Amino acid sequence: MPFTQYHLLITCTKCNKQYIGKTKNSLRTRFTSHRFDINNDRGTSVANHFNLDDHTSQHVNIIAIDQLPGSDNISLLNKETYWIHYRTTWHQHQGARIFPHLYSLQVMSPCSPPFTPSHAFLYAFLSHSCT
Repeated sequence: MPFTQYHLLITCTKCNKQYIGKTKNSLRTRFTSHRFDINNDRGTSVANHFNLDDHTSQHVNIIAIDQLPGSDNISLLNKETYWIHYRTTWHQHQGARIFPHLYSLQVMSPCSPPFTPSHAFLYAFLSHSCT
């Protein structure tokens, strides 16, 4: 049976900030892992956000935004970069505030390898408002 890889969009229902990530696990397994990280304050970018004052794991909404067959890491990273770029571009067009760390990302086309190992750690929190 071929492997399936997913790209996820995690939205905070409290403040509408979003995280784009990837997994080779089932969505249920990845969601459980994120919830464990949040509940145990594991220091991941997702856990840090949902452990802010007035935020809880109950504010997590996770959906699959893409599914890729196979187990190719390069394709997974390329597509993750595409989704981050797509969401960043969309939010800039909508006039949303993009968090400062995104300005330092060198966003590459999903068709432009090679990628360095650091691309495995790309993430983006985006805001729907200018607050």
